[in-house]
Amino acid sequence: MELNNPKNISGVNVFIDGLARCGKSSICQTIVSLKNSEHIDMATNLEYIMTGLVSKKISPDFAKTYLKTYFNQTGYNKLIGRGVNFRPTDFTGIANFREPKIYHDRLKIFSYGKKKYHYKKTHIKVNNLTDPVLKALNKKYFFFPFQSHYLLSYFKEFKNLDLNYKIIELLRNPIDVVFSMISRGMHNFNTGKDIRLLTLSILYKKRNVPWFVHDYVEDYLKSNNHERVTLIVVNNLEKMIAHSNLIKPLIGKKIFILPFEKFVTNTKKEMQNIAKFLKTKTTKYTDVFIKNANCPRTLDLEKTSEKLEFLSKKIKNKDLLKRLIKLENQYKKNLYKFEIKK
Repeated sequence: MELNNPKNISGVNVFIDGLARCGKSSICQTIVSLKNSEHIDMATNLEYIMTGLVSKKISPDFAKTYLKTYFNQTGYNKLIGRGVNFRPTDFTGIANFREPKIYHDRLKIFSYGKKKYHYKKTHIKVNNLTDPVLKALNKKYFFFPFQSHYLLSYFKEFKNLDLNYKIIELLRNPIDVVFSMISRGMHNFNTGKDIRLLTLSILYKKRNVPWFVHDYVEDYLKSNNHERVTLIVVNNLEKMIAHSNLIKPLIGKKIFILPFEKFVTNTKKEMQNIAKFLKTKTTKYTDVFIKNANCPRTLDLEKTSEKLEFLSKKIKNKDLLKRLIKLENQYKKNLYKFEIKK
């Protein structure tokens, strides 16, 4: 049996990607101020499918068909106000969108002036040739932002999904990432126990561990908590670098590499660069959203040395520490060779 491979009908799916604690939330809070942006969501379904692909639990044709259908449906639903998050304290909530009224107005689509529906007649039949939402998706430019993780670390699997996508990859000094993860208590993943965690787990020797440590699970289990975080960061960055032959030709076209340090210190300029990459513009709301994201801000880069000194005492595996330091040197030199010289 061969699954039907649908065409992409929604706008561009923009994935704001990167490791945990690399600073993605700053972009997630500001990108919704751009013209043509929809409100932001988490790329949970994509990440679950990626888990299935990497672990070979699902077939590539199912992954491709499911995700293309899912993103088509998601785009359609957003244009009729379905599945909208109204929680004001979530950055995915429409209260934190540039114009929340847009989504309130969309609740009226297909109402045809009726004040209320009969409780047994809530479904309205619309011919696909006259459907205003399908017409809008075909004729107007929308982009749909999502927060994601590890897409460039598993870029071979992602690229084969044939999605209509662009990736904004946020990079940050790996020492700062490791230290931030530890400071936030992320050194002890309670996968399989805390239902609030979105990360899928695998069972290895009766132990629940995050799925993305599947290829270094023995090292992960025998490591202390500080080493576990370092292993996650180091391995994901090394995998990303290993995919450089696939990634580098797409930089500036499908992939936008952005250092955290540059974004938060020169936010207005970088938002203009992001807008150019997405073929859109900033709006009258952009400066306010930048300010609300606590940007621009001053960074004390000297503290990174203090963090390394702390980690050097906690990481007993000296080979692992050397790998971390090597990655920091590569990051500072040329963004792991992903930097484009202008």
